[in-house]
Amino acid sequence: MLMNKFVKEHLAPKMIEAHKILAETPKELPPIVGDYIENVRIAKAEIKNLDIHEREMHSGWATVDMITPIQDSTATLLLAKELVETTGLPLFVLLNFDLVINHDPSQMKWFVNGAKPITLTDHDGNMWTTTEGTLLAYGGVREKWWSMNDVDLPHHAIPPNTNVSSGYSVTIVGEEYEFTENME
Repeated sequence: MLMNKFVKEHLAPKMIEAHKILAETPKELPPIVGDYIENVRIAKAEIKNLDIHEREMHSGWATVDMITPIQDSTATLLLAKELVETTGLPLFVLLNFDLVINHDPSQMKWFVNGAKPITLTDHDGNMWTTTEGTLLAYGGVREKWWSMNDVDLPHHAIPPNTNVSSGYSVTIVGEEYEFTENME
């Protein structure tokens, strides 16, 4: 794996240090994410029940069940936010790890499945910084772990101010709203 000097000397050691802290942290699900998982499980059970009773008419509920995971990005974010309190690690560090929830009712634990990549290399050999790498680099500046002058990263995989979605969106502020079409 290619690694630039800044990543090797600054980011990688912080990730190793954070991984050691996470390894020593109790693995029981914190209460907010535990309640979230339980509520998703209840909702999925209700959807399965509707699917069973309406299966002969349509397959809509089966589709809803299939596209509704128990661990989604919201559950992961809630877990990371709660781990801020128990580990003392900043959120931008925790989001650099693949946090997995064992949502089996008899378990309800979390674990680290590894670190997310800080950089990626494309087929042409160009190195790019991931969102997680960007968060770690500039979060470290905010924490005064290193200076802005120290930050030396390859281009971000998603350039700043880039609209990465297409389709329709609605922006709601108070009682005002704006309907826009985002097309690439």
